Amino acid sequence: MSAYTEYQLDGTTVLSTRSMTYDGDNRVTAQTDITYVTVTYTSQITNDYRLPSGSTYTGRTRGL
Repeated sequence: MSAYTEYQLDGTTVLSTRSMTYDGDNRVTAQTDITYVTVTYTSQITNDYRLPSGSTYTGRTRGL
């Protein structure tokens, strides 16, 4: 799934949306949620799977 939309009971008014992007290993690298109420709220999450080594990165990734 790369995106979905949630609607109010009327079937046309959008309540919220979510979109996601994935890396080559099917891990979520970015996610954006937008909620539409009286005010529009946006939340953005970015995931970094690089394996740290001190203040640098090893070139490996976590979870594989």
